[in-house]
Amino acid sequence: VFESLFRALGDSALSSYVENVSILRVLRLARLVGALRVFVQFRTLWLLVRGLNAAVGTILWTFVLMFIIIYIFAVLALELIPQNDLVYQDPEYQEAALMWFSNILDAFLSLFQIMTLDSAYLIYRPLVQKRLGLGLFFASYILLVSIALMNLVTAVMVDNSINQANEDREVLRAWQRSKKEALIPKLKDMFEILDADGSGFLTLDELEEAPQKILDVLHEVLHCTDLRLIFEQLDFAETGCISIDDFCQGVLR
Repeated sequence: VFESLFRALGDSALSSYVENVSILRVLRLARLVGALRVFVQFRTLWLLVRGLNAAVGTILWTFVLMFIIIYIFAVLALELIPQNDLVYQDPEYQEAALMWFSNILDAFLSLFQIMTLDSAYLIYRPLVQKRLGLGLFFASYILLVSIALMNLVTAVMVDNSINQANEDREVLRAWQRSKKEALIPKLKDMFEILDADGSGFLTLDELEEAPQKILDVLHEVLHCTDLRLIFEQLDFAETGCISIDDFCQGVLR
């Protein structure tokens, strides 16, 4: 609606009726329209960038928490897996234990691979087959890190996105208010043309005698071609005449 009003108010034919409009005001209005169009075209990209920016803190703290949890489980794994007697009794268990959990770095990387579920079975399967009790260790780790932690992080990021969307709606409302404020001078100029007797109030007769170009603007903005109905929409107090404030508020509404 507002964009169509911008186009209509900028019509060269209508400009011939509008008097004493400063060049500076027109330039500011054109700049506002251009900025608005860019904002609309790149709104999706803007939402993505703002969402990513809002998620940076969550991502960083997720890495910190993830590092701590994996490190704790890596220390436990070094105590539970390579320190068992099966390392000396079962060659298959020994090979798997020393391949994936020979030191703290290997244990950390192995658990990180399990967290990503990247061929995780190659790590825990040969160990669990030899010691069923390790199944509880790996199951607890997968439930805590791969499922619970990742879902919790997702929930936090979704909540941040919702809050960000609410803030963006507030920004959009502020942008719309600024558009309305930019239109008010133009509407006041239009009202002065319609107010043929200069009384400061617009009557139905004056509206019916208005130049056709101005009527075309009102028809397009208010989506109505019935002049009497348009007048009733703008006449909030139902006094039979419209003040300049009621005119501006009614058109912008």
